[in-house]
Amino acid sequence: MQNLGIPYRIGVVLMKQNQNSMQRVEDFLREENLIVSNKLFTPDEYRPMGHNSDNLVAPKIDDEYQPYLTVDRKHFFRAKYFNPCWKGQAAVAPDGSVFPCVFSRCLKVGDLSKITLSQILRQMGRKYWSINLDKIKKCQDCELRYACMDCRAICLNTGRGLYGPPVRCSYDPYN
Repeated sequence: MQNLGIPYRIGVVLMKQNQNSMQRVEDFLREENLIVSNKLFTPDEYRPMGHNSDNLVAPKIDDEYQPYLTVDRKHFFRAKYFNPCWKGQAAVAPDGSVFPCVFSRCLKVGDLSKITLSQILRQMGRKYWSINLDKIKKCQDCELRYACMDCRAICLNTGRGLYGPPVRCSYDPYN
């Protein structure tokens, strides 16, 4: 990805299952030049979200929550045709599995040991990146949808489904 100029971020989550292998992970990342030699390696702490999580807690919605709006020309046109969060994103697991987001592991798009990244990204574009807010329950009726952010992973992980209404939005477009 570096050779192609594709921006990326390495995310390693520290858990009981891998706590004794962090030095090997760091050594591998440095050998592959995925983190520079003078940069500190700090794994993320575990968050109880995603598949295999018995401790899933739905996000608290404050009664005073206001929609997260961001309006500029680039965001507006991107949100009109694509999902404002997932568009152009992919998460790659250590086993080569690829997902639209690190928190949406139930949506495996492909496996890098079986098909190329470009094939996986084409599938991701058709199947997930194209889920704009015109296709989301409640959002499709909202006049603010092209200025809003969205998290399909939270909807999936709280049982609302891929096209369910957003968890963090208390705005009512019907009033």
